[in-house]
Amino acid sequence: MITRNAYRLSTLLLALAIIAASIAGCASYAVPGGAADLSLFADREIRPAYQRRPESPLPARIASVRVQESEYWSPHTRGHGSGNYSVVTVREVEKDGDFKRISALPEVASIAPLNRLVIGHEVLKTDVELRKAAATLGADMLMIYTFDTEFHVDDGMRPLTVISLGLFPTKVATVNTTASVLLMDVRSGYIYATGEATARRRPLANAWTDDDAVDASRQDNEREAFVKLLGDFERIWPQVVTERRQTMAATGR
Repeated sequence: MITRNAYRLSTLLLALAIIAASIAGCASYAVPGGAADLSLFADREIRPAYQRRPESPLPARIASVRVQESEYWSPHTRGHGSGNYSVVTVREVEKDGDFKRISALPEVASIAPLNRLVIGHEVLKTDVELRKAAATLGADMLMIYTFDTEFHVDDGMRPLTVISLGLFPTKVATVNTTASVLLMDVRSGYIYATGEATARRRPLANAWTDDDAVDASRQDNEREAFVKLLGDFERIWPQVVTERRQTMAATGR
C-alpha cells in the first residue's frame, strides 16, 4: 500500500524527470557523416583492374590521406571537396607518432599527408584525384583510410543520427567504429593491400551532457580503431615488400 508521503515523493520525482527531459531535449548532438566508400578507389571493370601492375620502387615514399563521405563534417572539422567523397585534412584522432611508426618500417623512405593545397579539386570522384595529388609530392604509394562510426542506445536499435542529450539516464550507449585502409600504387592504381580494425565502447549515456562529451566518445573510439589499424598495417607491410621484391627481380622494375 502506497503511503501519502511516498505518493507525493514519486509524483515529485516524476515531475522532475519530465522537466529534466524537456530541458535536455532542447540540446542534441548530430552524429558526423559516415565513411567513404573505398570501392570508389578501384576500377569498377574487372579486366582493367587485372591489367594494373605494381610500379612503385623500393624504398617507397608514401602519401597518406583520410577520406569520408561527401561533404563530411564533425563538430571540429569539415571535409574538403564534394562529389563521391571528401578529404579530411585536420587530424582529429591521428598523432605524429602514428606516422613515425610507418616511416620506421623497412623499405619506407618517407610518409607525408595530402593537404588541400596539393589536392586542389573541389569535385572528387575516384582515386585519380588523390593519385595526382600524391604524385605532386613525389609519392610512390598512397595510403587511403576512413572511419565508419555508429552510435546505438540499447542493442538492436538502428544507428542514431541525432542524440538528444541527457534523455537516456539509465541507458548504456554503444559506439562502434570500423577503420579501413587500402594501399595503392600512385602510378598505376594497383592495390597492394587492404586492412580493417574495429573498436567498441559502451559508456553510460547519462555522461553525454553536451556535444563535446559525445564527440569525445567518438574520437576516443576512432583513435582506438586507428591504433589497431596501424598494427594491422605493420603486419601486412612485410608481405607487400616481399611481393614487390619478387616482382622487381622477375621483371627488372
